[in-house]
Amino acid sequence: MFQYAWLTRGAMLVVLALSVMAAATGHLAVGQQRRPRREPPPRAERGGLLMDDLAEPRDSDRQRRAPLAMNARQEAEARILRALEEPTTMDFEETPLKDATDFLKERHEIQIQIDAKALEDAGLGSDTLVTRSLKGVTLASALDLLLGDYHLTYLIRDEVLLITSKAEAENLPETRVYPVGDLVTAEADAEDCLDDRYELLVDTILQTIGKEAQKHGSVRAYPPSRALVIHQPQPVHRLVEDVLSQLRHARQQRDGRDR
Repeated sequence: MFQYAWLTRGAMLVVLALSVMAAATGHLAVGQQRRPRREPPPRAERGGLLMDDLAEPRDSDRQRRAPLAMNARQEAEARILRALEEPTTMDFEETPLKDATDFLKERHEIQIQIDAKALEDAGLGSDTLVTRSLKGVTLASALDLLLGDYHLTYLIRDEVLLITSKAEAENLPETRVYPVGDLVTAEADAEDCLDDRYELLVDTILQTIGKEAQKHGSVRAYPPSRALVIHQPQPVHRLVEDVLSQLRHARQQRDGRDR
């Protein structure tokens, strides 16, 4: 019995030794194919623990994700812009502001939020009663009329249409660049008139936005890029876009008559 146990133990040692040798020398069993050895990825060790899952994302990871995140944000804001151009209907009679915005949210399928803190600072709230009846106007115009009576406005911010106070909107200016080469380009024999055309365009915009708005930002010409650089709150940018659109329309009509 002792001899049998010794032989068994000896056989096991031989098998183990052969396995170790095969691994060391690279011998493989018949029918097997050698696979390239893959080194494990480096791991970041913090406090004696392996923290692969908690490691900070690498710059390359951020770069791959950033375009996706930016595209999603841009699409959400573009959807709101399209909705603002849609015709709408409202018939509010002493309706809480939250109920009115919920109605518009469902009708136009966009996210609308109320800036509770800004409204509170203005002495208002989501329960403020609003009254307005409109039909066949764009959502943008309807919001201007509905909110203007209460010194409120709207912003496109963080992928939602945010209802806030005009005072708060003035504290959130944005810088935008407006190409205006088509509006200021002088004739070939009158290039010296470019400065005058920029000055006229800037003056037109300043008169449109009013002196009060001028206190909260700036309107500057940048001739090398044939552009205007405007630093103003969103409601003022909407006025700028409107006046530029009207100027282009007037120029198209003039060019059509001259042909």
